[in-house]
Amino acid sequence: MDAACRAAMQLKKSKNLPFPCLILRVERDKNEYDLVPVYSASYEKSVEAAEQQIAEWYSTLFLYAIVCDGTVTKDGVRSDAIMVEACEVGQGVRFHFARRYTVPGFFSKARAEDAFTLVRREPERVVLV
Repeated sequence: MDAACRAAMQLKKSKNLPFPCLILRVERDKNEYDLVPVYSASYEKSVEAAEQQIAEWYSTLFLYAIVCDGTVTKDGVRSDAIMVEACEVGQGVRFHFARRYTVPGFFSKARAEDAFTLVRREPERVVLV
């Protein structure tokens, strides 16, 4: 997930525009991962497209993470955050994490905090093949 978050921070060019949705994909019997950007007409559509892509790849996946831009509120303070849905396929559960970041400035790049915060657990996606 760290690699996907680093890639997201590199893609964050403006505080007003979200970074492209990313998929971190690890297929069964492979020792490497792919980072796949997902572009669409709108930010919401890119998240939907990432979910659809995961459904199409599901039978070949060992694990996946969908990484997208979002916000979290902690102690009444709203912050920009990297939102991550992560799942090891076949374990019955998927996790949603948030990692706060500072937006890029005129002379600085976006920077993410070190720690992820577990937001919630949900049942694994049910994908009919």
